[in-house]
Amino acid sequence: MPPQTDASNVPLARKPMRRLSFRRRWLFRGAAMLCGILPFLVLELLLLLFGVGHDLRLVVPVSGAKGWYRLNPRFDQAYYGKSDLIGPEDRPFQLPKPPGVRRILVVGGSTVIGFPYSPELAFPRQLQVLLQNSAPSGQINEVLNAGITAWSSTTEVAVVNEAVACDPDLIVIYTGHNEFYGPGGVVSAGGSLSPGWYRTLSGWRRWRIMQVLSGLLSPAAPSKKNLLEQLAADVRIPENGPAFKAAVKRLEANLETMVALASRRSIPVLLVSPVSNERHQPPIEPALPQTTEPSEPAWMAVFRKSESQLGLDQPQAALPLLESITDVAGNTAIVQYRLAQVHDRLGNYSVAAEHYRRALDLDGGRFRAPSVFRDVFERVAQRHVSDRVQFLDLRRELVRDDPTGIPGNRHFLEHVHFTWEGNGAVAQALARCVHEKFYPAEAQTKQLVSLDTMAELLYVQPEDHLAAEILSMAVYDTPPFRNAADAQLLAQRLGLGVWSKYPQLTPARRQIFEDLSSREMATDTMSSLLKRAQDLGQTEEVGSLLDALVHRRPWLCSARAKYLVWLKTQGNSVLVTETEAESHSWPCP
Repeated sequence: MPPQTDASNVPLARKPMRRLSFRRRWLFRGAAMLCGILPFLVLELLLLLFGVGHDLRLVVPVSGAKGWYRLNPRFDQAYYGKSDLIGPEDRPFQLPKPPGVRRILVVGGSTVIGFPYSPELAFPRQLQVLLQNSAPSGQINEVLNAGITAWSSTTEVAVVNEAVACDPDLIVIYTGHNEFYGPGGVVSAGGSLSPGWYRTLSGWRRWRIMQVLSGLLSPAAPSKKNLLEQLAADVRIPENGPAFKAAVKRLEANLETMVALASRRSIPVLLVSPVSNERHQPPIEPALPQTTEPSEPAWMAVFRKSESQLGLDQPQAALPLLESITDVAGNTAIVQYRLAQVHDRLGNYSVAAEHYRRALDLDGGRFRAPSVFRDVFERVAQRHVSDRVQFLDLRRELVRDDPTGIPGNRHFLEHVHFTWEGNGAVAQALARCVHEKFYPAEAQTKQLVSLDTMAELLYVQPEDHLAAEILSMAVYDTPPFRNAADAQLLAQRLGLGVWSKYPQLTPARRQIFEDLSSREMATDTMSSLLKRAQDLGQTEEVGSLLDALVHRRPWLCSARAKYLVWLKTQGNSVLVTETEAESHSWPCP
């Protein structure tokens, strides 16, 4: 290209290009990036202003009640999509925290939120009752239940990260059963990502834009499958295999992160090791190992014969058969479990306990925390004693009064979820630990609260126990539990419990209860019973159920308003006055 010239054909001199300074270059780049991001920010703001999408933060304000907040039941949507998981409990609380209030936050999965019981009956609520029972005059104990069904420690880090905004005086962490299959678990859909990346990517789903895009790209309704059916299908995760070791490592890293988040705010932490049903929950993996041989190994025939002897209640005959195959099949979960049952029936409880524990650790269906997780909890706590981190071995606490020394049906409905008595025992163990390790001055004033008294204080209904056993029975009709050993026997045991309790209902309450769906029982038994009673026009039962609901969840303003109307129709002026006075304690208009 020829050089430029002026009118006299004299070449023009080129001006040297002026280089931008380092600062200006970065200002230019920042402005370019802002121009690209700005439309998205504007769109996000517009969606927020027009109420499109949902607020998916954990701590959200209570509408129309200044200074009141609650834990957001929608929080899980950023991590688990359209399947609405149960939890956390949406009980209101005040910020700033009022003087005289001690606030404890409990973090975990379905065992914390209370499944198959309602959250207001779970061990966190019972813990509140026990702590309040020994509290000094003028002190109020609040226990916030941040449990979310199926949650793993990976996502519980996100809970702790945001829950510190609640200004808790203590954080209790009970986790471990969902480390393999829960959101962010090592064999879950996001298991290939590091916990940090999984939480970061899930956090992007909170944006209203992402919620809209998700609705457009996958407009289908939430899956109607049982939650267990949506989890990973791999139920043979060998002990000390790659996935097993990864889960142990991930759990420890996540506990460390949760402790660090709390320590930055000078919040003490209680790490509670997970415990499960060892005695009455056979291995969840298929009963016998898979084999590619044309005929099964000889030991399997011997094993089946031993099972027949056990079925005939002949443990003495089954024992030598099982011992004869331990050299070739001793590392098989079901063999260890049958050995445990034999020694259990023979009264050799200490030997049985070792075999039950070994069967648990060998069980490739990792829906129960292996025993090594207990060591992880203790190890993390020991590293952070100076940060006021304490450890509670819950297994040891639950079996301290059990003559067998083995966790079983006394405390568990199925594999990990607590019975009413189990929730009570956990609450008692936590209360003892909290008093001794964090508030020793109050340990001298504590008074025992029996299970019957606790049931009265929490307005437990017969339907609560029925619903819990029906939901637990359904577990054994769902893969992979349906294909596990003794599934039918376990379901039958729960079924017998249901039929023994059903006659305790009055005819009117039977009519109300019999048409409830499993979904209604799992999400809100009391409200579902109340709606059914209203539909049937059973005024007396409506009043009884309203009474229970208002005392169990006093923050439900609509239920309280209906209860006041009902009390006035009954002419009960004393209860009307008491109920109206109680209304001022909660954010009701």
